[in-house]
Formats: sequence, C-alpha cells, structure tokens
Amino acid sequence: MTSVDLLIEHLEAALAEARAFQAEQESERASDDWIPLPEAADRFGCVSKELIQSWCQRNEGFGQKRAGRWYVSVAKMRAKLELG
Repeated sequence: MTSVDLLIEHLEAALAEARAFQAEQESERASDDWIPLPEAADRFGCVSKELIQSWCQRNEGFGQKRAGRWYVSVAKMRAKLELG
C-alpha cells in the first residue's frame, strides 16, 4: 500500500465520521423535542420568556440558537420544572 493509498483511506474514514456527526446533529435539531422559546413560555405558562432565555444561555443542551432565535428542549424544560 502506497502513502497515497493510506492518505485516501484516512480521508475516507474522516469523511465518514464527519457525515455521521452531521447526520446526528441534524437529527437532534429536527427532533420534535425542540420548540421556539415563545411557544415554550406559552406551553409551560409558569415562567417568563426572559427566564427561559437565561436558562438557555446558562445550561448546555437546554436551548439552541438557530438563525438568531432560541429553541428549547421540551424534555429539559419538563425536567427543570419537575414535570416528569
């Protein structure tokens, strides 16, 4: 096996890993678990938009910012409010 073959093999493996990571990230973002921050405030009703935004900013995985807007994990919101 030549050095070029080894390089190609490594590049193909790295590309496969990058594609798998990208698919995982897209799947997580597309999940029904993520709702816009205003919808979360309306749905859960007991907390303000400002408080939810601060939770998004301070807690990894609680919220995601997409195109300048916050999306909130319903599962994390339920856990934070101890709703099961």
